[in-house]
Amino acid sequence: MEALLTREDVAEALAVSLRTVDYLRSSGKLSAVHIQRSVRFLPDEVRKFVAENTTRSGLGIL
Repeated sequence: MEALLTREDVAEALAVSLRTVDYLRSSGKLSAVHIQRSVRFLPDEVRKFVAENTTRSGLGIL
């Protein structure tokens, strides 16, 4: 099992603010695991979020 990610880890990986990570979680766009009072993210869920929200530029570049 891969290590769970913190809010800070996810914010850094996505190059967004902690507030954006909180918004994505509270809106249900990014699933989280609640362990007592802590919030953690599964790496696979973050990868899934990125894959589902990636658009192609149409420039003919992979």
